[in-house]
Amino acid sequence: MNRQLELVDALAFYETVDIECKSARGGLPADLWETVQPDRVRLMLPMVSMLPEETLHDLEVRFGAGFHQLDREEIQALVTALVENEVSNQRLQEISLLHPVELTKLLQGLVKKGMLLPDGVGRGTKYRIAGRVGSKASSLLSGESSLHSNMGYLQSVAESEFIAEPTAKMMVLAEPARLHRVSKIQLEQVLLSLCAGRFVTLAALAQAVDRNPESLRQRYLGEMVKRELLELRFPDKITHHQQAYRTKSVTE
Repeated sequence: MNRQLELVDALAFYETVDIECKSARGGLPADLWETVQPDRVRLMLPMVSMLPEETLHDLEVRFGAGFHQLDREEIQALVTALVENEVSNQRLQEISLLHPVELTKLLQGLVKKGMLLPDGVGRGTKYRIAGRVGSKASSLLSGESSLHSNMGYLQSVAESEFIAEPTAKMMVLAEPARLHRVSKIQLEQVLLSLCAGRFVTLAALAQAVDRNPESLRQRYLGEMVKRELLELRFPDKITHHQQAYRTKSVTE
């Protein structure tokens, strides 16, 4: 009991000194809390306040304005994924006060936002930062040579595959077009990469690059078909309800 009183007295003293507790009036700051046990007083600080500025800046560059809309726990998950190359529900349980069910919802929410990519199923699922794959996508902005290198990972997809909604990989590949102002040539390169090896619908492409579907069709896709950069799934029926676009093979 005497030891507890000593610790409490110490806290009271340090609140009067020019340290982190200087803003406290009548108690500890809102972001600092304590747990009193029979033999000790444990203080807990929020993790965000100890995150490296360089890592936060990296995430801000990768995800833009969307990063500023995340809460503290979401930011912690992204930082962990970036620093440790992956994050999981089990790993977050070690550094978060949230229930495992809430952590699962948090991770799945970041996947839906295009910030994490899942690897595996069930409890063993690990998540990786989308920006790491996105570094490949960002290279699209450097020129036409990047287009062919980025098509590589899509070539294993069956030629007859039909994509009606953008996949996680497509969303990552299209990051430059969604998050930055790009030229017409650069956007065409993104579209060619998205359509490499499979037919993709107008709706899926429009969602991936965050453009108006009709504008995208008239200003880009239609012209690219005429220039034989893209081919139609149903060339004899332009208005087919399952119309889609695929990048023409360089050997054709």
